[in-house]
Amino acid sequence: MIVYKNVSLMYSVNTGIKNFNLEIKDNEKVAIIGPNGSGKTTLLKITLGFSKYYKGEVLIKEVSNKDNKFNLNNIGYVSSENIFPSFSKVKTIVNLYKKLKNDENNKLDYISKLLKINLKEKKYFKSLSTGMIQKVKLCLALSYDNDYYIFDEPTNGLDAIIREKTLNYIYENLKQKTIIYCTHLIEEITTFFDRLIIIKDNTIKLDVEINEKTNVKNIFYEVYGEEIND
Repeated sequence: MIVYKNVSLMYSVNTGIKNFNLEIKDNEKVAIIGPNGSGKTTLLKITLGFSKYYKGEVLIKEVSNKDNKFNLNNIGYVSSENIFPSFSKVKTIVNLYKKLKNDENNKLDYISKLLKINLKEKKYFKSLSTGMIQKVKLCLALSYDNDYYIFDEPTNGLDAIIREKTLNYIYENLKQKTIIYCTHLIEEITTFFDRLIIIKDNTIKLDVEINEKTNVKNIFYEVYGEEIND
């Protein structure tokens, strides 16, 4: 379970997250949607312990992410940002990650073929396109069996075919996992997810269950209609 208790971290009047309260049960899949700058990335960085100076509390498996016992071993993460040093080689980063995970049953070969990327490349990250860097991030996150998966705009920069392959893999293979999926693309939110969270004004505006009758676009318009039609 992931628990947020009165979580706040505001960088300016309109940037960050505030008064965020949420419980995500084990094996629950939660989609979080909001426009760029609404606080999604800030929330995920707080969740992973990358931002320590927030107010409130975040618990994962009843352990605070500020506690020395907290680690990321069972979390697969896809960042919306380029997290790799520009002068590092793809092969070097992949090998380092393999050593850290120490899991011989990984799916690196399968996922890399699925996403059409050579992880044995000796190219530097600075020479890769946004889409290719995104593929590397997806391979590292999806190739290992984790309890939790946290996605921040995971299809950013992907072409249409690879995007569909990525989404299909997630929908088909991560059904029994706990997932936080942040996006600004309404069409990516399907009945695969259990709940929809809409962020507005840097906090939760709406928290609804998703089922066959859920019209995500209409719900989004209910919250952001005035801004869209302005």
